[in-house]
Amino acid sequence: MLSVGIWVNSGGGGKFLKCRIHNNKKVGIELTGTCTNPAFKNCHIYGNESSGVFIHNKASGIFKECNVYDNTLTGVTIVDQSDPNFVKCNIYNGKSGGIWCYDHAYGSFQDCHIFNNKCAGIELKTSSNTIFRNNIIERGKAIAIYVHDKGKGIFENNIIKEYNQLAIVIKSQANPTFTKNEIYNNKGTGVTIFKEGQGYFENNKIHNNGEFNVEITDNSRPTFIKNTFYDSKLSSIVIGKQSKPLFNGNQVYSAENHGFIIRESANPTLRKNDIHHNKFTGIICYDKCTGFIEANNIHNNYKAGVEISFQGNPILLGNRISDNLFAGVTVHTYGRGQLTGNDIYGNRSFGIGIRTFGDPYIKSTQIHHHERGTGVFIFNRGSGTFESCTIFSNGKVGIEIKSKSNPTFLNCVIKDHNKSGLVYVHYHGKGWFKHCKILNSPSIGIEIKTKGQPRLLGNIIQNCKCGIWIHDKAGGVIKDNQLIDNKEGGIVMERGSKPYIVNNPIIKNEK
Repeated sequence: MLSVGIWVNSGGGGKFLKCRIHNNKKVGIELTGTCTNPAFKNCHIYGNESSGVFIHNKASGIFKECNVYDNTLTGVTIVDQSDPNFVKCNIYNGKSGGIWCYDHAYGSFQDCHIFNNKCAGIELKTSSNTIFRNNIIERGKAIAIYVHDKGKGIFENNIIKEYNQLAIVIKSQANPTFTKNEIYNNKGTGVTIFKEGQGYFENNKIHNNGEFNVEITDNSRPTFIKNTFYDSKLSSIVIGKQSKPLFNGNQVYSAENHGFIIRESANPTLRKNDIHHNKFTGIICYDKCTGFIEANNIHNNYKAGVEISFQGNPILLGNRISDNLFAGVTVHTYGRGQLTGNDIYGNRSFGIGIRTFGDPYIKSTQIHHHERGTGVFIFNRGSGTFESCTIFSNGKVGIEIKSKSNPTFLNCVIKDHNKSGLVYVHYHGKGWFKHCKILNSPSIGIEIKTKGQPRLLGNIIQNCKCGIWIHDKAGGVIKDNQLIDNKEGGIVMERGSKPYIVNNPIIKNEK
């Protein structure tokens, strides 16, 4: 006795219209064998003690406008290279899951409604590559889509929403493709990828999820191209545990916390993304992460554009970092980073801030037009190397160094500040300035005070109100500099200052 409602095998066909297949001891419909290809329309398949529909051993079949529900195992199970088509079907209330595809399953689901299934709405594994197009997948008890163990799958133009836990889970070398889907209003994370998961995501909208929009961990390597991520309840995208994803050309905005978190030795590539209006930082890098961050537009975030700490060491190349409500880039607590060819401007407090043993390398970067702030602010034992940078037109000072900080500036141009001085070293600040040009300030070129101790070697200090002003027990080494055309003196010293000054041409200063 088969204990099956309908069994079609060995090339069988037939048409089944408006049938009710229910309460069978095993499956409602079983299709098996090559060339098996019956058609079912407007059928109800429910209450069966295993799957509602079980298709295996290279069988096919067409299901149109059917209702598959309240089955004990799943609504539909497809295995063994089988290739059925489901069109405009409702698949719901599966007591274990909605759709299972494994062992090289194929098939397609189009314009279906998949909802209220207990475990996964859709599960693919073991090289299955089923197509899901224009479906609504919603209101499940656990996970909407679970792809694992080298599963694949093509998901296009689906709506995936309102799951009690996670929307999409990818793991164990699974590699599905998601194109033009909308993934939103899930109580957990929108997309979770771990244990060497992969996946390709293009032109999706992923938003308003209860935790993160995307979380990637455990050496996973997905690709995200031209997606839109917004309004996550926590940070939008989290990358950790040695993962190496690619994000290219995405919009990331309006997260309740950070736009990107990169941590735990992760090494992502972020290229040509627009990262803005997140309520904390645009990109935060820490915990020994690296990463390649290139040609992004990082702007209007409520704190910093980029924050690097705790041995984070990313490469930032050719980014535009502007108009953030606190700072452009902050590096602190043993953070590092290599910043080359970036344009950092218009941030509210400062362009680059370094503190607490932060030690970045910054080259060929423009830092300018912080109209209410400082270009570079280094304090509380910060360091760092600036090479061939241009720092200009900032509202306060160009560079401020204090509290035992000791950065190096090589071949930099610091110029054109409208109100304040260009370089301000004070309160035990140090620093090396070598072969820099310090030009065009209506105030001080370099001010050294309150036990500041910088080393100025081979610089040109020109066309300032005062070239170098040293006061309040400050010192330092001033050697081989040229002081030219400064209106109120080349070097002015007062109030107990004792610098070491040697071989500085002082030319055409008015006083």
